[in-house]
Amino acid sequence: SNIKCVLLYLAGVFLTFGHKIVVEYYNFKVNGEMVNEGSLIKYTSPTMVLCATALLCLFAKVRFKDGMKKLTATFSPYAFSVYLIHTAPFVWSKVMKNRFELYAEFNPILMLLAVFGTAIGIFLLCSLIDFVRIKIFRILKIKELSLKLEDAINNFQYKKSETTKI
Repeated sequence: SNIKCVLLYLAGVFLTFGHKIVVEYYNFKVNGEMVNEGSLIKYTSPTMVLCATALLCLFAKVRFKDGMKKLTATFSPYAFSVYLIHTAPFVWSKVMKNRFELYAEFNPILMLLAVFGTAIGIFLLCSLIDFVRIKIFRILKIKELSLKLEDAINNFQYKKSETTKI
């Protein structure tokens, strides 16, 4: 049910946040320094998988109106590319890392607007990058070239296996 999905999601969020606070507080008290322990904040942590599963189940039941269906159909093919681009090590370390620290100084409403605005901006920019990549690949006929290369490799392997049977 939707309520179970929301409760599972909130449980994952509170477990993650609670763990982070407790571990960092403990490290500060014991070691006298702040140690960023983020074991449950990684994408593959059990609490993140729980949150992702709960959101997937929740949004799988959502029925969109026609306008939203068109918007979703337009942008959903880019979602994975957005993830790959903005989490790539080079982009993360040179472009994203520590770029938004100033948001911590904003009041809560402005911070919320800045975070959502930035997320939308990143999504649109990465989608544009992938859109351009797709157009370049079409112009260069990369799909056709890869199919020809695949056929050539398959034919080579077939011929090689035929000669070794004799």
